[in-house]
Amino acid sequence: WRVQVPRGDLKLLPALVPLFQAAAGRFDLDATVAGTPEHPQVSGTGHVRDGIVRPAGREEILEGVHADLHFDESKLTLDTLYARQGRSGRVTASGAVQMNGFEVQRYLFDLTMRDFASQQEGLYAALFDGDFQVTDGPEVQGEKLPQVTGDVRLKRGVVEFDFANQSEVQARMATTEPLYWTYRIHLEAPSNLRWRPPDGDIEFDADLDLEQTPDSLLIYGEMHLIR
Repeated sequence: WRVQVPRGDLKLLPALVPLFQAAAGRFDLDATVAGTPEHPQVSGTGHVRDGIVRPAGREEILEGVHADLHFDESKLTLDTLYARQGRSGRVTASGAVQMNGFEVQRYLFDLTMRDFASQQEGLYAALFDGDFQVTDGPEVQGEKLPQVTGDVRLKRGVVEFDFANQSEVQARMATTEPLYWTYRIHLEAPSNLRWRPPDGDIEFDADLDLEQTPDSLLIYGEMHLIR
């Protein structure tokens, strides 16, 4: 069989990949299906053009998503991916997913972010460069989560959360948000890391390791007050 999808709708992506909350744009697919129902032999290529995606549980939006990939029954390879965020943010990626038929076995992607802006309302806002690897991680509630490892070079960051306000700390601890991925990241900030509680504005430099495990968030390292 020959399968061609010349102008598919990318809004189907969240139904196939739960890590994305919303998507728009188009994709092209050209595939060949052979073999038997029990042992299909699938191969082909795919392209994404003018995509817009929003990761699950995040406020960031990636635009101009442009990706090329090819696949067979044992492997899906992302040859290139490019996207932009805002005026200057850029994201590139490549990698592969090992398959057993239509079942995902394991995956590894290299992800590069430049001038990327990330924020969470009431907690923080940051502008950074980052280099990451994304692999299949621990299993949580019967589902394997992505594990992100890498390095972040912080250009500017503002922490708005008031650690000295116990009621705010307790309210944050009581919230139960679903976990979409785990990570282990080394963060360097030579300057411009600011903590702004209601009655202060303090700038730090920092050399930190941040690790999100299935049941806790760990932050350890050094911070020094600049002014």
